[in-house]
Amino acid sequence: MMNSRKILVFLLWLSVSATAQEVLTPQPAPQTVAVNGFQLSDLKVAFVNFRRILQSSPQLSAMQTMLNAEFDQQQKALRAAQNELRELERQALTHNNLQNDEALERKLIEKRRNVTYLENTLHDNYSVRRNEELTRLQRQILDEILAVAKEYGFDVILNDTGVIYVSEKADLTSLVIQRLTQSLDKNTADSKIKEEKTHDKTKH
Repeated sequence: MMNSRKILVFLLWLSVSATAQEVLTPQPAPQTVAVNGFQLSDLKVAFVNFRRILQSSPQLSAMQTMLNAEFDQQQKALRAAQNELRELERQALTHNNLQNDEALERKLIEKRRNVTYLENTLHDNYSVRRNEELTRLQRQILDEILAVAKEYGFDVILNDTGVIYVSEKADLTSLVIQRLTQSLDKNTADSKIKEEKTHDKTKH
């Protein structure tokens, strides 16, 4: 019985000693991979909602105001033509004279063509100008994002569609190309050595 108790005490002492040793022994810091001269754990990544920036920017409202002023005369001409067409259609509903009806019908056809032409012209011209201004605004927003990224030291900037900025130190493209080149050179050298050995064997 005494021996069993001594053994139990001894085992308990070993367990406590081992635990204390683990606590007192410094644990190695988690390893991080160094690439391009910096630690991947130091990588600074941020996200921007490009669509929200665009919709919330005061430049977008200013652009809309500018385009409305630019196409004001075309819009007024279209509204006037539409009003004239509605008046002709009202007259056609109340007209009884056959001869005058034919003349009115010709006017209706001509006015409808004119309204369609004005609508298409305004739509096409407005779309072209709006796309031009939107492209300019999107480029301005992108420039601001890149400026913020560099000013605050971010390495990668993401948006809802992908990556829009990567710093030079975080860009692994050159490193991958270098490794592929080294791999090709090594494979070429290995193949050459293998061919030489095969050639030597055939000679013997």
